[in-house]
Amino acid sequence: MCFRFTLKTIVEDLYIFGATAAVILTWKGVGMAVDALAQQFPVRCGECDITGLCANLVSFTLLSLCYVSGSLVGKGAEMDGATSGGVGVEFSTAYFGQFFEDFIVERDRETTTTSTTSGVAEAKKTR
Repeated sequence: MCFRFTLKTIVEDLYIFGATAAVILTWKGVGMAVDALAQQFPVRCGECDITGLCANLVSFTLLSLCYVSGSLVGKGAEMDGATSGGVGVEFSTAYFGQFFEDFIVERDRETTTTSTTSGVAEAKKTR
């Protein structure tokens, strides 16, 4: 039992170390690519070189968009075990109902009014 726990801990630590190293090396490579492109294709505004500013703004914007898209999906997803052998996530449309709440309420009001009006008309015909 102790050996199994120790092996599990070592594997987990190696995985975390490898994932951390991969992220660092990936971003270092992206930074080197941006530097190489900046030297070949500088961005200038008048006499000022704004290549670094543009590179940082574009990178930050892309990272922010990735975070935002992930969080929106996370807000609307519920664990329900409905997919692939009882484990999974099914996307709930209730999240989007908030955006269309006024439209849904108005539609329901019109449907109720129409059905009430048609019921009165049918009652008059039967008399």
